[in-house]
Amino acid sequence: NYVEASRIIMENGRFTGLELRNTINGEEKRIHGKVLVNATGPFINSFLSEQGLLEKPFLRPTKGVHIILPHEAFPVSHAITFSSAVDGRVMFILPWHGYTLIGTTDTAGNPEEDKEATPKDIEYILNSIQGISNTYHPEKSQIINAYAGWRPLVAEEKKESDISRTHRIWIHPGGIVSIGGGKLTTYRRMAYDCIQKILHHFPLSPKKNLRTDRIPLPGAEGLTLPIKVFEEVPFPFGNRQKILEKYLRKEEGEKRLDSQVALTKGEILFYLYEEMALTPSDILERRTSLALKRPDYGVSLLDPILEVMEKEMGWGKEERERQKKAYMRLVEEKQKWKKS
Repeated sequence: NYVEASRIIMENGRFTGLELRNTINGEEKRIHGKVLVNATGPFINSFLSEQGLLEKPFLRPTKGVHIILPHEAFPVSHAITFSSAVDGRVMFILPWHGYTLIGTTDTAGNPEEDKEATPKDIEYILNSIQGISNTYHPEKSQIINAYAGWRPLVAEEKKESDISRTHRIWIHPGGIVSIGGGKLTTYRRMAYDCIQKILHHFPLSPKKNLRTDRIPLPGAEGLTLPIKVFEEVPFPFGNRQKILEKYLRKEEGEKRLDSQVALTKGEILFYLYEEMALTPSDILERRTSLALKRPDYGVSLLDPILEVMEKEMGWGKEERERQKKAYMRLVEEKQKWKKS
């Protein structure tokens, strides 16, 4: 999503709409509404501060970092939990698409300033895993990539790891509602609870009954998923595999962009036309996980992806170069953890 809310419209102390800006082409638009939901995750506090609504911090964000290793560096076939050798925190090791994922950290900080994994985060994870195995002792040089995310935890006077992961909803003056806490796995429950609270608190008349618990995710329509879902269903397309096959049948659709990577031109077309990809990072980071699986964060795949995108999206050489420079800046940010 490349549309940002550039201004909140308030009339007589109440929310009435938003001014939006498309950050890709600069297009601006105004939309209207009666209630604004502040679901800005770890940035809820700063958003409320800008609106003059932050009497006290509602959230206490913490950063979680994971590292990705080659499978052979620490081979596991199932999830393992362990206590950190540094401070006793519960951590985990997971098999992940042919790799090994280890995490996570849980540190307080400022999500607007400390966005990515740092050398200190990596040191903590590597020190935490010492003694878990007599055979495998991962080193920094073996790490393929690392990534960070911020948890929008509800503010509590507890140690970071002890803070509840349950969600809370706050009603503010002027028709603004905030929702924080929770986990990715509870997002539908959070959305349902938020809408229910809004309907209870504001004079709104929904056109339909809430039905989020009955709406399948894209690609899951009509599927009865067995326990071994990822072995039975083409990951990650589900029944959208048939749509993908349409693009694979196009000219050079099955041609791999790199002989060492299972990414075809047809898949790129699928992401562009069916999943709204607009930039190389949309494909390498968000539609696939290839950036995380490559030591160069997908740079070796950048030019062939840009070649397809330039043709399909009608870019000129100038736009292609701009997109390339933007991705290279992203790579520099994402791989700061490599610096000593």
